[in-house]
Amino acid sequence: MGLASLAVGFAPCLLYLVVPEFQVDCDKYHLGAPWQYLQTHRVLFEHIPYYFHSTLQVDFTFAIQLLLGDDRLAKWMVVSYFFAASAVFAARCRRDGAQGAGWIGPLLALSIGQLLWLVTVAKNDIPAASLFVAGCVLTQARRWTLGAALLGLCVAAKIVYGPLVAIWLLFHPPPWRTAFRFGFILLLPLIPWWIKSYLALGNPIYPFGYAWIPSLDWGPENRAAYDHFVAPILHPDTMSLEKLPGAWVRHMRGFHLPLLLALPGMALLGRDRRAVWACAVGSIAIMGIGHIHRYTLPAAWLLSL
Repeated sequence: MGLASLAVGFAPCLLYLVVPEFQVDCDKYHLGAPWQYLQTHRVLFEHIPYYFHSTLQVDFTFAIQLLLGDDRLAKWMVVSYFFAASAVFAARCRRDGAQGAGWIGPLLALSIGQLLWLVTVAKNDIPAASLFVAGCVLTQARRWTLGAALLGLCVAAKIVYGPLVAIWLLFHPPPWRTAFRFGFILLLPLIPWWIKSYLALGNPIYPFGYAWIPSLDWGPENRAAYDHFVAPILHPDTMSLEKLPGAWVRHMRGFHLPLLLALPGMALLGRDRRAVWACAVGSIAIMGIGHIHRYTLPAAWLLSL
């Protein structure tokens, strides 16, 4: 019954899943860069957005669907991430004796407008957010090894989620006896990419840190050009630290008003207040770093659950 309800809630998205990808970001780089790699039989370092030099495993896996000749398969892979994370949460609820909540949570998450849209496009937002949600659920269940792997893959899928994962772990630290293994597994999906970037570009976290680490083809002029062209899509009210909390409230009001209204009660009276505070603080931090409210999606999704 719960699975059927989730399918009904997802039904409006089906139209977008049966048409070829037309979202400009997807065609330009989420699918465009893997397509260039397939055409040239190598990983390119020119004429692609700079962030494709960072860890982007999800986008690389889109090459599999392109090889099969249909970019719509990439959309269905994104959908599968959402249902997989929902299944992890449902299993946790079933173990806790709250089976109905296992499907109510994902249905509430679908009420987040951008989630309902992003789940139908070949971008890395939903896969990365799904890995975060599933990883957090597993760490709450003290499944530290698998939780660390999923949280590490989350950061590898979308590096901007790194602060959110770090804050979650500050509120939910692993036991000391497993801390080293947890940290190693968490970083394992990232280490090969850092090595690749160091060998190819001289900077393991290219292009970040260019002021301290010499980087190939990146300097103050590149950064100035990037700021000029990217500035229009950033939220200027998130640039100031003292104005950040107010900006977060305003953007959350438009992003998910019911969640914002419920948040004070959840933070003060909720059953799992640590998780609520971790998501709230993490989403404020990630908005202050990324300056785009879409990046708060994983925290909003987890709070909806």
